[in-house]
Amino acid sequence: MPSKFDSVTGNLPKWVDDTPGQQDKVNALVLQIMAGPEADGVTLPFNLSAEIEERVLSIRAEIELLNKVLIHASGGKFSSAALARAYRDVRKVKDEMEKAEKFTNLLIKAYEQLFANQAEADGIEAVPLTDGDRIGVLYEPHAKVVDRDAFREWCIENGYERELNLAWGTTNNLAKDATMKGKKIPGIEVSAKPKFSWR
Repeated sequence: MPSKFDSVTGNLPKWVDDTPGQQDKVNALVLQIMAGPEADGVTLPFNLSAEIEERVLSIRAEIELLNKVLIHASGGKFSSAALARAYRDVRKVKDEMEKAEKFTNLLIKAYEQLFANQAEADGIEAVPLTDGDRIGVLYEPHAKVVDRDAFREWCIENGYERELNLAWGTTNNLAKDATMKGKKIPGIEVSAKPKFSWR
């Protein structure tokens, strides 16, 4: 499905995540993915989606089991020491899950970048999957303040003087609107950022 931004995003530079170190981590994963499967003896299950869903559900089941173990270990006597140990153990689980979430987010970014590049090379915006889901990518203008003073002057000239710090969402929407009208906002760089959809 075409985006209302299609008429302008083709002329914009592609968005690049400039969070320090982030793109390097994503690039390393992209290289690992593109290297293909290793000869590690891993065989893919027939229904990979079901396997992934089962593993995700098993993580929750394991956490629930951990809580039952902690309750059982207390023997029904909840001393400060027992509760402190249980709290520590659950926090360890949370800390590990946060690490896993960070890694998962990097994997998502790597696959998004690979998909966006391949979809562009194939001349498509979306791919229907056999299970009925649909993965798509559209580009939309994305603002980045590069000259605060010039942007502040523009804000004052355009009725935003009461806003000491213009919310980023407002800044981005102003940049989108200006881009659609063929205008530029001083102090703002606009790039075409991919927006992924999963329906």
